[in-house]
Amino acid sequence: KQEIKSAIDNVIDLRTASKSEQIFETKSNLHPVTKPMPKINAYSQTSGETKYVDDLSILSHQTHGAFILSTLARAKIESIDIEAALNVPGVVGIYLAKDIPGENNVMPKPFVVEELFADKEVVYCGQPIGLVVAESHEIAKKASHMVKISYADIQKPILSIHDAIRENSFHPKTTEDLVKGDVVSAIENSEHKITGEFEIDGSQFNFYLEGIIGNVEPTEDGYKLEITTQWIDNVQRCVSMVLGVPTGCVDVQVKQLGGGFGGKITRPNLIASAGAVAAHHLRRPVKIHLDLNDCMDIMGKRPTWFAKYKVGFDKNGKLNGIDYDWYSNPGFTANGSFAFLCYDFFDSAYKCPNYHIRQHLTKTNQAASPELRSPDFSASFIVNENVIQHVANYLNKDSIEVREINFFQKGDKTASGHSLPYIEIDRIVNELKETSEYYKRKAEIEQFNSLNKFKKRGISIIPMRYPMTYNLGYYNALVSVKHHDGSVTVSHGGIEMGQGIHTKVAQCVSYELGVPLEMVSVKSTNNLVNPNLFWTGASVTSELCCKSVLEACKILKEKLEPYRKDMPESYTWSELIAKAFSLNADLSAMYLQRPGKFDELMTYDIDAAACSEVLIDTLTGETQI
Repeated sequence: KQEIKSAIDNVIDLRTASKSEQIFETKSNLHPVTKPMPKINAYSQTSGETKYVDDLSILSHQTHGAFILSTLARAKIESIDIEAALNVPGVVGIYLAKDIPGENNVMPKPFVVEELFADKEVVYCGQPIGLVVAESHEIAKKASHMVKISYADIQKPILSIHDAIRENSFHPKTTEDLVKGDVVSAIENSEHKITGEFEIDGSQFNFYLEGIIGNVEPTEDGYKLEITTQWIDNVQRCVSMVLGVPTGCVDVQVKQLGGGFGGKITRPNLIASAGAVAAHHLRRPVKIHLDLNDCMDIMGKRPTWFAKYKVGFDKNGKLNGIDYDWYSNPGFTANGSFAFLCYDFFDSAYKCPNYHIRQHLTKTNQAASPELRSPDFSASFIVNENVIQHVANYLNKDSIEVREINFFQKGDKTASGHSLPYIEIDRIVNELKETSEYYKRKAEIEQFNSLNKFKKRGISIIPMRYPMTYNLGYYNALVSVKHHDGSVTVSHGGIEMGQGIHTKVAQCVSYELGVPLEMVSVKSTNNLVNPNLFWTGASVTSELCCKSVLEACKILKEKLEPYRKDMPESYTWSELIAKAFSLNADLSAMYLQRPGKFDELMTYDIDAAACSEVLIDTLTGETQI
């Protein structure tokens, strides 16, 4: 039969090479800014010449560390027998909680305490209990498995949101309920009402190609760290805290990362602190290399989400009120949770006059969720979209109709009270319906589905309103010019992790100073030149570092202005620099971009929409987008 004939087609065989296209305006008067170009380190990356932390030269007397991990998730530690591991040839030391000279905590305030090494109890399987240090990574790994740990008071672990609800295991509330209007009356008086539940599997892990790696070297005046972190200030503070030394004794440097995606914001604190404790005792450099398997044993993953809802609406799908209970599972601590931001994001493109939302952070015996690209507040988008889809299904309407009738309009206020002086969702969705040929494809899909029993297609348009803010953290830049040839070096407060921030910064320097791009070089980020700064993340770092660089360049140009008047009518940049240097000019400038200094673009909304068509094999579950 025709309706079952397509069952033999393999969905995988239908896949073609992925392709994408990005269209943007380029302005010649801003070049090299807006000019398409390869990243400045693209060729060295392609040839394998770019050096990451694991590629750095091995130091003399180098040692290597491997964590001793718990094998249970919820138990008391009765004893730790390290004798067999210590007797392995090549092992030079084993360090436990009792060997920490400062605080047994890797998360500086305002974060909740996270032990470096579990002391009296373990709270998740894979929790570090100690560190084995040896002459090689392989010896350290082998010996770490030979440490014998005896447990007592072993209890059944809490491993899911539903387990936590049953055992009433929750983290302290970080947000009050969001209450807008009278949701009880709004739902009760609605023409239609539905209830539902929705669950999001949080099995996604930060898939960085480079693991979490760090080397701690004792120096004559402190400790030097080369580490894969997105937040050098946090690493500096946690090492200072664990060792009980001033932060000025801890030097952290990062040239570039092999991917981050948020997973290297706070989680590298573990290896930095553990390596520092061992280096403190041994007075030798200690390197810890966690590959992806190690990271997945020790670190957490995206939080799971569970939502219960009641919704009231009219015959057209217009929302009257939504009552939510949101549950997320950030693990044994909520340090990596961004659930407190949900109220600013969840309503996305949709207006509803009445809300009551209760947030619950479940406390489970799982590793702490790290920060991730699209943090856990993005789950609130998905939950809200599911409600819209549920309403459309209930009314047997095309979901785009229900979405459009609930769009925010200019002048509306969001659930969190944010005013919308402009909103472009309507225009964007209408344009997308035309460019994607939505209704034409929808009709074709309906015909396809009627003729095929086991292969089904679907199409959907999803809008989004994303509140963007630059009012976050501190980012600085130092721009210095070399008097010999006028070449420019830059150090900025962001971390290069594949997003091209070094290239963007170099383009801004070239544009503002009017020098060729090849005369600009970007150096490592470090806490001597770039102290007290925020993490690289939240889609703001490139812009704020570029802002700092532009302002530093303007300061530098002001310094050079008095020397221009004595230059001949036609002169080069290098001649100007040589002249200024001969007259004792300061050829460097620094600028700090901080909250409140970018008022013209402090907060705004990004409006967007996407159209997706999906094919699913109902027999195998395979999909093709």
